Amino acid sequence: MREISPTNNNGSIQLKFSFGGKRYTLNPLPSAHFGNKRDFAIAKAIALKIQNDILAGHFDETLDRYRVAPKKA
Repeated sequence: MREISPTNNNGSIQLKFSFGGKRYTLNPLPSAHFGNKRDFAIAKAIALKIQNDILAGHFDETLDRYRVAPKKA
């Protein structure tokens, strides 16, 4: 399995990977900026969680488990 790492998508952060013959694309942090160290670190942590879930057999194909929901007021 190849390592999942955050990529720059016109300034935002995107995770792209394949699993089980399917390609997945995830924008884990809405309105995150690729140049922001904190946002990038969070995206790397989410990528690591996806990798660990794949290895453990607990991958969520809907990707809902890996999205960071915006906080409600």
